[in-house]
Amino acid sequence: MTSIYLTSDNPRWTPKTETDLQAAIDGGLFEESHHLDLKKAPNGKGDNRELARDLSSFAVDGGTLIIGVQENKESRTFELAPQPLNGLAEKVESVARTIPDPPLTVLTQEIRSAAGVGTGYLLVHIPASPVAPHMVDNRYFAAATRRSTRWATPK
Repeated sequence: MTSIYLTSDNPRWTPKTETDLQAAIDGGLFEESHHLDLKKAPNGKGDNRELARDLSSFAVDGGTLIIGVQENKESRTFELAPQPLNGLAEKVESVARTIPDPPLTVLTQEIRSAAGVGTGYLLVHIPASPVAPHMVDNRYFAAATRRSTRWATPK
C-alpha cells in the first residue's frame, strides 16, 4: 500500500491497524494539510460532491484521505470514529470516477475496527494526476492548508 505523507519529519507512514491510527492520534502526528485530510464517511449526495472536491484537490500534488478519523472541534484533537465499511470503498471509487472532470483514479485500503463487525477506517490515496487540475461543478480545486482552494476557471 502507498505510504502517507504526514510531515517533513515523518514523510512516510503506512497504518495497518486501528492501533496504528490510535498511536498516530496519541502521538500528535495527524494534522490536516494539503497532503492529508481526516473525516467521517459521506452520507448523501451533497457529501458526495464535497468528497469529489476533496479528491480533486489532492490530485494536484497527491494526498491521502482517512475516513473514520474525525476532528473534535472543541478540543482541536482527533479521535477514532469507525465507519461502516460495507460498500464504502466502492462508493468513494464511484465518486472519483463519476463526479470530477476528468475522472480520478484512487487507491483504497480498509482497516478493520475492534468496535464492531463491518466497521473500520478507509484510507483513500489520491496519486498526483498528470491531467490535474480536475473540475467539480465547473470549478477547479487545489488542496491548501486545512481547506480546498478554488481556482478560477480559464476562459
